[in-house]
Formats: sequence, structure tokens, C-alpha cells
Amino acid sequence: MLLLILSIGIMVAVAYAYSAEGLFTAALMCINVFLAGLIAFNFWEPLASAIGGSLTDTWLAGYEDMFALIGLFALSLGALRTACNTIVNTQIVFPPGVQQLGGIVFGLLTGYLFSGFFLCAIQTLPWHENFLGFDPNFQSAGSGSLRQYLPADRVWLALMYRAGAFAFNRGVEDLRFANSSSYYDQFYTFDKYGSFELRYARYRRYGTNRDPLVYSGEFTSELAGPAPTQ
Repeated sequence: MLLLILSIGIMVAVAYAYSAEGLFTAALMCINVFLAGLIAFNFWEPLASAIGGSLTDTWLAGYEDMFALIGLFALSLGALRTACNTIVNTQIVFPPGVQQLGGIVFGLLTGYLFSGFFLCAIQTLPWHENFLGFDPNFQSAGSGSLRQYLPADRVWLALMYRAGAFAFNRGVEDLRFANSSSYYDQFYTFDKYGSFELRYARYRRYGTNRDPLVYSGEFTSELAGPAPTQ
């Protein structure tokens, strides 16, 4: 519930800020936030692996994923915003009502995308598996829960999954799957089998009566894909 309130708070704050900035500026920022998040989610894992060794045996061990995600996002967003301000240095004039309403609409969407990115990022931290009331099992929220209708983290993961499978796929992942009947078996994509939240809940975060679990191959089939049919 607290995370849901955080998401709504981010959306309202961004919408309020961009109601004054206007439609065009808000639309550009929305695109920039999505692109910055896409860059971060495409490159954070090798960066986290590179810096993880230097954090071993320190109190920051386990924080490398968060550092990599936030760092890449901030740098990418700053670069994109600077490029936009340099290339597009004039404001497009819209009627006042369209200007303000458009800023609010794109502000809400920008806040929604950012909150989804941020919620996914903090799930990588070595905190309690139910920090701030978060439940990694989406279905357990219940049909009456607002999280069923406003799951910013799940929407963000779906966007990254879709972008990786189609627009940003990196070709055939494994020749064993080249003849698979499933499109998703053939190409590399982020979180191909939708286990991001469960994996981090089990192997990075601790529970009320347990430490983070040792990985014993529970997600091997989900990560590698099912054996191809002959």
C-alpha cells in the first residue's frame, strides 16, 4: 500500500510540475524517461557485475544492481535532456487549455513510467521481501486491490520485455531454440519468462524467518527456456 501511495505521489508531483511546462516539454520528458529506463535495463547487469566485486564484504554488498540502474538512468536522462534542449530550443505554441492539459496528461504518464522503473530498481536491494508492504506475488494482492489496476512495476517490466523481444532483440539467443515454435524462445529479451520479481525476492531479499535463499536451479527452465521439441 505504501508503495502504491508512493507511485501516485510521484505521478501527481510530476503532473503538477509539467502543467506549467506545457504539452511539448512534458511529451519530450516522457519519451526521455522511457529511453533512459530502456538504456538502464539493457546495460545494468554487466555494470553491476563489474562493480559488485569491489562491494563484497562491505555493508554495500547487494546494492550494486541499484547503483547501476540509478546511475545509468540518471546519466542517460541527463544526456537526453541536454540533447533535446540543444536541438529543440524553441517552444511549440498550443492553445492555453491544450498546453496545460497536455502537460498534466504527459506528466502523469511520465510519473507512472518513472515510478515503475524506480519500484523495479528498489526490488533489487537486500531488504525484507515485503518491504513497505510490497508483495512479489502479484496475484496475491486480490481482485479488489488497487494494485491490480495500477501495477507500475509490472507495466514497466512488460514494456522492457516487449522492447527486448521485438524492437531491441539481439538475434538468436541459442541455436538449440532456432527451430522452436515459440517466438520468445528464439530471441534474447529481458526477463523472458517473467521471473524478475520472484528471483530478487528469493535470492536477494530476506524473509521474516529466513535469510536470502541460495540459488539451487529453481528458475533454470524459466531462464533458459524449455527444451526444444524435435
